[in-house]
Amino acid sequence: MKKKQQEKGSLLENLGLGQKMSIIIGILTFLLLLALLFFLIHSFRLTMYKKVDASMAERAEQASYTLDNLMTKLNATADNIEESISFVFDQHDEVGGVPGNPWTINDEDGNPQSITPMENVAFEAVW
Repeated sequence: MKKKQQEKGSLLENLGLGQKMSIIIGILTFLLLLALLFFLIHSFRLTMYKKVDASMAERAEQASYTLDNLMTKLNATADNIEESISFVFDQHDEVGGVPGNPWTINDEDGNPQSITPMENVAFEAVW
């Protein structure tokens, strides 16, 4: 049997041309795929950030509209309560007297209708 002689030099010097070309093409392909993968991930990240920012802006705008609507309803309710309290304090009812009537009743043509006033009222607690 013949013994193979040890060849001197680096590993690449000992490889044949076909093997060297395969290694170089493999490394270049790996680097190219790595660069494409980085580009795709970076592009996807930027696109997702833009979509998330747009979605958050829409949600913030919708929340502001909802808050504005809620504040309008609360202001209307507060105004109604204030008017009711003012009406109650403006009345000069006496105990056992006829309560004030804030209502006016109009017919279909808008003419006021006469209302027969209540008689004296006395409220008693029943236990």
